[in-house]
Parts: sequence; C-alpha cells; structure tokens
Amino acid sequence: MTEEPVSGAIENAATVEAEQSRSGALRTLKAQPIPFWLTLIAALSFSVIFGRLGKNHHELFGSWSFDMAIYDQAFWKVSRFQETFMTFRGLEFWGHHVNLIAYLYAPFYWLGAGPSFLYISQAVVLGFGAVPVYLLARDRLGSPWIGFGFALAYCWYAPIQFITWANFHPEALVITPTLFAWWCARAKHWKAFTVFALIALSTREDAAMVFILMGFLLIWHGWSDRKPGSRLSVFAKGADRTVRVGLILSVGSLCWYLICTQIILPRYNNNQPPFYVARFFGEFGENMFEVLGSMLRHPNRVISLGLEKDRLVFYMKLLGPLAASPLLGIAHLTMAGPQMLSSITSTQPYSRLIDYQYTSMIIAPIFIGSIEGISRHIKKWPNRRTVLLAILCASYVSNVAWSPSPIGSSSWYWMTSNSRAPQMREALALIPPNAGVASTYDFGPHVAQRDLSYDWPNPFMPTIWGNDDLENLWPAAPNPNDATWVIFDREKLYDELNPDPVFTSLVDRLIGPGGEFEVVYDQKNIVVGKRVRTHKPPVVMPAGSVAEDVGPLPIVIPEGQFDDLLDDQTAVMNSVAPRPQK
Repeated sequence: MTEEPVSGAIENAATVEAEQSRSGALRTLKAQPIPFWLTLIAALSFSVIFGRLGKNHHELFGSWSFDMAIYDQAFWKVSRFQETFMTFRGLEFWGHHVNLIAYLYAPFYWLGAGPSFLYISQAVVLGFGAVPVYLLARDRLGSPWIGFGFALAYCWYAPIQFITWANFHPEALVITPTLFAWWCARAKHWKAFTVFALIALSTREDAAMVFILMGFLLIWHGWSDRKPGSRLSVFAKGADRTVRVGLILSVGSLCWYLICTQIILPRYNNNQPPFYVARFFGEFGENMFEVLGSMLRHPNRVISLGLEKDRLVFYMKLLGPLAASPLLGIAHLTMAGPQMLSSITSTQPYSRLIDYQYTSMIIAPIFIGSIEGISRHIKKWPNRRTVLLAILCASYVSNVAWSPSPIGSSSWYWMTSNSRAPQMREALALIPPNAGVASTYDFGPHVAQRDLSYDWPNPFMPTIWGNDDLENLWPAAPNPNDATWVIFDREKLYDELNPDPVFTSLVDRLIGPGGEFEVVYDQKNIVVGKRVRTHKPPVVMPAGSVAEDVGPLPIVIPEGQFDDLLDDQTAVMNSVAPRPQK
C-alpha cells in the first residue's frame, strides 16, 4: 500500500467529520424553539442600542479620563508590546490590575480600535449574556419560554445597562463568560466550561474570588446530585467530573488570585500592595491580610456598615428588579459575597451605587441564584410562571424608574448633544499625534493613544497618581515638561463657584499672560496651549520634603496646609468621574 491512498483516506475522513460537525450544528440551530430566537433578538437589540449610545456618548465628549482614557492608553500600549506605564494613572498597567484580556483586544488595536470600539464591544459582550441566562433557565426550569423571560429580565436589568454607560472596564466583561461557565458546568460541557472560565479569569484578578466559590458550589452539587447509594469518587475513571472540576477550580482560582495579588501586582507596583486596598479599605488595614484579619476580629463593624441606609438601598436596587428571587438561591449568591463585602465596607460611596462598574462581579451570581433558587424551591409550573411574571414586572418597572435606557428615568446620563463639539474637535486637530499632552477629563479619552498623556492637574500637580500617597511620589513623580501641549475645557478645570486657589494660580501660571504655554486656540471655553517656556516648579509637595532627580525646586506648601490639599485632591478624585448633571 502506498502512502498516497492512506493520506487521502485520512483527509477524506477529516473532511467528512468536519461536514458532519457543520451539519450537526445547523440541525441544532434549526431545531431551536422560538424563544431561543427571541433571546438572540433581545441580545442583539441590547448590543445595538447601548453600543450606539456609548459610541455617540464618546464622540460628543461624554466619556472621561477615568477610566476610559486609562484603559484605552493601556490597551494601546499592550497591543504594541512596549512599556505599559499608564501616564493617566501613574501606575504600571500590570501593577494596577491584572487584565490579561487586554491581549485579546490587541488585534483590534492593530486595526485602529479606540474608545468607540471599547464601548461597542462592552455592550455586545454584556448583551449576549442573555444567551446563557436563557440556556440556564430553560434547562433548570424546564421551559424555553421561561428561559426567554429570564433573558428579557436580564436585558432590562438596570445595573447592567449602567455598566454600558460608565465608560469601559475589563471587569464588566466577566458577566457573560461567568454565566456561560455556570451553564456549561451544570450541563457538563467541560471543555466549553474551561474556555469560559479562563476568559472570565482573564478580565481581572478578583474574578478568581467568584470562581473559588463556584468551585465549592460545584463540589456541593456533585455530592448532592449523585445517585442514591453511590460512592463519591473524585478521581476514579468514569466518575462524574463535577466534584473533580469543582476541586480543581477552587484550588486553581485561589492560586491564581495569590499569584496576582502577592507576586504580579507588587512586582509592577514598587513592591506595594494593590492601590485599591488603601483607597477602599483604609479603615480596616493597609494590605489584604490586615483587612481580612480586622474584619474577622471586628465583625460588628462589618455588620454595622452593612445595615446603613445607603447599603440597604444598594441591596434593594440589586435584588428588586428580580423580585428578590435571588434570595431563594442564597447558596449561589455567595459567589457575589467578596465583591459585596468590598462594596459595603469600602470608604468610596460610589462603590455602592448601581450606576458604576462595581456591580460587575455581583450580577452573574444574582441571576444564577435566582434561577437555581426557583428550580430548587418552586416545583409547580403555575407557581414558576407566577414568579416569572413578578420578575418581568419588577425588572420593567425598575428599568423605567432607574436605568439609563431610552425609556429609563436616567436616560439623560447619555450625552446626546453638545453645542461645543465642533470647537472641541477643532481644538483636538491642533495637537500633533505624538506630542505629550495634559487635558481635562472630557478630552482625555480623545488623546489617550500616545506615550505621554495626562489627566489634569497632572503632570503639574500630582493628583490621583500612583498609589495616591502624595507624600511618597519620588522618584516617580510626573515631569511637567513632558506635557508640550495642553487642551483644557475651562468648565472642567475647577469649580468656578468655589475655586481652589492652588488650582486657579496653577492655571494662570500655565496659560495666563507670560505663562508656560502660548494659547493657540480659545473658543467657547476650549483652550489649546503650546509650550513656549520650561516649567520651573514641577510639583507640589509638603515643606521639608526632598525631591531627588526631578528637576527644579518644587512648590513648597506649609505642613499645616498639605493635609487640606490632600482632602481637596480626594474631592477632585470624586469629581473626575462625576455623575451627569441635568
């Protein structure tokens, strides 16, 4: 026998197998009931509506430096395989968060992707989270129509719609793969489960906390779902994989979380703990182990915080759109526990608002808890239909009452018009593509794809820079002379009704008569300046501090006033991503 017939037979067999696979997939699609197609229509509609709103929002200068410019600059740098220091944030990208999913965006950035693409891709990924919700509800509750009802409730869920508005965040992408991973685990599609779990874990390091607890739940399901009288065998050949996968998932996710938080983040953050520990949990400790220890020693403090009014409103807005049904699956809600604990104990009040991305790690467990809870506790069809009707009513009413959807009371969050947009575009056109630039936060996302781009008042006065410890910036303080151009919206420079004297004097020194920048454009409060003089005092620091290798002498502020300045800069941080004003 010659080699040609053998190789030809192998090729023919492969071709036949591929054709059978394609025909099998087509048959599966054709066999899908009407609710499946309605779910796809709902997912596509969500993607189109919110993708378009996001794109227009950005093009009309409604996006912000924090966090759109941060991630646009970071993803752009990752795609070019160059150094990944984020000048918008004063941190290395890999010392900020571990967002491995940035590499999946790299090919799109090679083709010119930017903030508009980030908005659209985020909306698409979130929208198609309706598909695993449908599949899980269909399988667990025994009806494609109930599956579609849950998919519709998902698309109406106000916290998801707010995420599409609040700029771009990699962790927002965790919702859909987490839902797919859970459905695959329950359906025992282990290869697909692995793929979706890895995608979810790549979004951000704390996604691992969700999957640690998901592993425990799979162990519990594997144990409780085994046949009566059968022995639980984890690694025996032919044994059910659920317990095995759950064990591997929990251990693997824990290891990944420790690698991220104890090795990767400190390695790229000057051996400091993640910046968000001090910012969010400063009252409990300076690192994660201190925070956890303090919470365990003083649970009364956690409980007391958890019962405050804004926390109760937060719970209501998360659970209310599903008619509180996730409480039926309280065990599955534990997957949301770490992020919920973070939100209720955080010193940052916006982490307890459904308006922002902080709900990302909570949403998938909420829908999983609702579906699994109803499956476990409500067995009769009439009762399930009644609960679904209550969920649909609650999700629709809450959407109208809270959401930024076109029918929601917060639809005005989106920028739909901007009378100054033509002048803002003219101003942007004056700035050379590779020039270092400092900008107010509405311009930041439009000048992010360059090596040196700063959010006002950086680099002239370090604010929300690095780990936010303004007394320990050196030698990593930003160099003001790196900004050879400035583009300011005077309406965003400072609060004109209550101006900060430090900021106003800084603005005068930069673009005032005889300033460092020559004003080359000034229309409708939009100012563009080109550097004509070297910056003399590069930074603000407390009296008595020593600046080494950072150029000329810094501005000196008396010790008693420096704490006030830190408080002012905290207020600036909270206004960097302000809630829209009617």
